[in-house]
Formats: sequence, C-alpha cells, structure tokens
Amino acid sequence: MKPENIFSALSALRQEGRLRQVQDLRMETASLGTDREGKRYIVFNSNDYLGMTHAKEVQEAAAKAVRFGTGSGGARLTSGAAFELSDLEKEIADFKHTEDAVIFNTGYMANLGVLYALAGKGDVIFSDELNHASIVDGCRISKAETAV
Repeated sequence: MKPENIFSALSALRQEGRLRQVQDLRMETASLGTDREGKRYIVFNSNDYLGMTHAKEVQEAAAKAVRFGTGSGGARLTSGAAFELSDLEKEIADFKHTEDAVIFNTGYMANLGVLYALAGKGDVIFSDELNHASIVDGCRISKAETAV
C-alpha cells in the first residue's frame, strides 16, 4: 500500500467496524484483566496455559534474577548467556536423557528455530492452513516444500 492511501484505508476500516486497536489491560492472573476504568474481563486468548506468569514462585524467582540485569544485550552466541540459562538447559537435558537442550525465549522463536533446524530443501512439511504465523514463517525460512 502506498503511504498516501493509508489514511483512507484506515477510515474505510473504521466505517466498516473492522478497525482493530490495542486494548490495554492490567493482567491480574493469566485469564483475568482490568481496564483503565476498572472494568474486569475474562481473557480467553492467553498463551499462559499453565498460569505461571502470576504464580508467586515465578514472580519471586524473577525478582531475585533481576539482580543479574535483564538480559545480555545481544544474541547468546555473540554476547554470552546467563549461567542460570545454561544450567537450566543442562538440567533439562539430564532430565530428558539427551545430549543437550535449548531454551527459546518465545514460542514464536521455537517454531522458527525447530522448523529451520529440522527441515530444508528436499523435505516436505505438511502444515494445517490454520497454523500460527510462526509455523508458517518457520516453513518459509526452512526452504522445505510446504503442503497446506
């Protein structure tokens, strides 16, 4: 779309009732949020399936971890990784009886990384048409043929 057409396209979406906007919520649990006016909502689209983002133990561990900073400031291969992250990967590998394990920072990155690592030119990925965009993107970057 050309930049000069953006405002008219947004106006058309607004008139059709299809203009989406971010709705701010203060999340109280993985499935309960409150808006700025105090109205409470049940949230059905959370990716926090286990409700761990608001678990007391997770919040306490996060508060303790902040003393080490909030990240390396770059990619692990160039900037290094926190001892705790490497230790966790080793623990998971031992638990799973595997040589190694890798922690991804998001599900999106996991889908990209796994598909890129396991599939390539000459392979075929069978993908559901309703798959998340991260799986679609993972299929694309893998260079494998994708059958939807």
